[in-house]
Amino acid sequence: MGISDDQIEQLVQLCLRAYTPAETSVKNMVGGDLSLLDGFFRASIRAGTMGGGVYVATEESDHNIIRGMALWDDQQRELHAFISKLSPEAQEWHRKTYVPEFANLTEKLLGPRGKIDSWRAGSSKLNVAATNELNVGIYRRLGFQVKGSMLVDDFPVFVLSNEE
Repeated sequence: MGISDDQIEQLVQLCLRAYTPAETSVKNMVGGDLSLLDGFFRASIRAGTMGGGVYVATEESDHNIIRGMALWDDQQRELHAFISKLSPEAQEWHRKTYVPEFANLTEKLLGPRGKIDSWRAGSSKLNVAATNELNVGIYRRLGFQVKGSMLVDDFPVFVLSNEE
């Protein structure tokens, strides 16, 4: 997907404003080292541009002003490279806790291909994940329904879908 370095920077800044460092999920993703948030978001966005998709919501009056984004990443090469730079404990948490537990949740709620099928361009079905009640509320106002949730360590992960 064609996305400029300037747009990636705008998206990183959007993520830094949208995800509060006080959230346990945000802390866990960077192994507790909040100085790595910029790199985590940058790696996630680049991963989406390489093997999934990055979709942006812009101001209607000025399409250069980005207000939101959706990110799909089916390869995770950039993200794996980022995770390899974390502490051994944080790498183990990603490998043994977050990744398998999230995969189990999405498979249970969406079926074995549900996560992958929701990435397909042109599909009317869309599944998303959220890690706080504020974002769940935003998705609900957009017509999504909570399919299920779980606690990963001490933070919630919600899976939502625009289909019943």
